[in-house]
Amino acid sequence: MKKIKSTLLLLIAFGFYSNIIGQIIINPTISVLPSNSGVVEVDKIIDITVTIGNTGNTTVPAFKLRPNMTVPASVVFLPNADQVGGLPPNWSIVSNTGQQLRICNGTDVIAPSVNRVITLKVKGVTVAPAQTFNGQFGFGGASCAASGGAPSFNIGSDDVGQSTIAVIAAPLPIKLSEFKVSVINCKPILTWTSELEINADRFEIETKNNSNDWKTIGTIAAIGNGTGNTNYTFNDVNVETTKDKILYRLKMIDKDGSFEYSEFLPVIITCNTALVNVFPNPVNDNNLFVKINNADYSSNAILISAAGQEVLKTKLIKGLNTINVAGISNGIYILKVINETGLIKTSKVSINH
Repeated sequence: MKKIKSTLLLLIAFGFYSNIIGQIIINPTISVLPSNSGVVEVDKIIDITVTIGNTGNTTVPAFKLRPNMTVPASVVFLPNADQVGGLPPNWSIVSNTGQQLRICNGTDVIAPSVNRVITLKVKGVTVAPAQTFNGQFGFGGASCAASGGAPSFNIGSDDVGQSTIAVIAAPLPIKLSEFKVSVINCKPILTWTSELEINADRFEIETKNNSNDWKTIGTIAAIGNGTGNTNYTFNDVNVETTKDKILYRLKMIDKDGSFEYSEFLPVIITCNTALVNVFPNPVNDNNLFVKINNADYSSNAILISAAGQEVLKTKLIKGLNTINVAGISNGIYILKVINETGLIKTSKVSINH
């Protein structure tokens, strides 16, 4: 009899234990993880990945899970239409206030040891340090809209997932340490140096004068990302000579289309308006004449031998200039007339005393 009673008690205990084991069947878990290490710029968008799993030994029923994702006021959930692509099949959005978004597993049943990955999108609103956001289970009723009971023997400690998100000001696509323009051989040359590039795409070179709007005259690709100095050069070979002031600026464009303008730099190009006449040629009376008309700058004359040696240098003024070449040996020379904006004219001169 004692043996029968003992056996009966063991069977009852085993059945009770099996019943407990049988009810520890549903234990949903949730974790939340932002992209980009949880840092988003103002007006930019990042993803929040929500991973929902089932560590139990039977399926999570349909319409049982209602995860609630809550974010700080520094960010906002995008509208429902921008979120549905990140939901698993049969899941739906219950509500979306911008700061809290609730979803439902609908007819999706989650088998043991299976995860569901959900991608939600938030946009930066105001600059703020790292703040906590979370995802937490609500357990829905028949429609996931009303509260319902948690699964039997659910472990509440893994019903909440937390992480942080920080919002920063959008950085300038490019930071310049230098930007200048000079005129060489009557053509403007723009040079600039960037010391910081973050997702930079390109530079567009723009110009205008007193009578025109800004127009783009060239494009140079940026290195993209970098913290060291990078030098760039652009030659405006198509510029026309003018006494009007010409302005140049850089449009610095990021890969997402955002942009900033540099300061503008003025230049006046008058070198080609100077008319230079060199005579007589050949020189046979020790005097070489250089006549300069319409020049706004003083100039220099440099006489260079066939061997490339500078044999004479003298200053020129507007009008008629006389260069004494009595001490120069007979031969063929190159005369360069240069002013402070660049080269005006190069002439081959024969000296024959």
